[in-house]
Amino acid sequence: MDDREHLFNHLRTGPLYSFTDWKEVKGLIPIATWGVYTIWLDETLFYVGMSGRGLTAEAIAKAESQNKVKGLRGRLGMHQSGRRSGDQFCVYVSDRFVIRTLNDEQIDRISKSLISMDDLTREWIHKHLKFRFAVTTSSEESFNLENSIKAGALGEKPLLNPQKGD
Repeated sequence: MDDREHLFNHLRTGPLYSFTDWKEVKGLIPIATWGVYTIWLDETLFYVGMSGRGLTAEAIAKAESQNKVKGLRGRLGMHQSGRRSGDQFCVYVSDRFVIRTLNDEQIDRISKSLISMDDLTREWIHKHLKFRFAVTTSSEESFNLENSIKAGALGEKPLLNPQKGD
């Protein structure tokens, strides 16, 4: 099995982590690295993403030396937070899944800033989604793996972000 197939296999069947356990799980992810991840809704491939676009080996080394989060850990941390600002994944989840669960009272409370849409999005993510991740050797490798998975390399296309144009 070549490295690429090994990564695909890991992203399809490797350890599955809950966003609810983020405080414990984040320590398994290097503080600064390139990477690819898959997010799962039960047995369904929900989303695929990559991190580290534009990161150089020098930037990773500098972040590590300064104990600053860059790349994969930061991206997954954003997703688990439920904050929609600056995170397209959280916007997708909010718009396509959370909104349809709201009742009139919740909508009214959101409009009065009594509850937060970001909090509801985080709760939905933590309740329903799990993830797998793989560290890669470059931004290009991450990008290529992500695109292959969007096209169906894991046997199905992701629900939220399949490759366009098929």
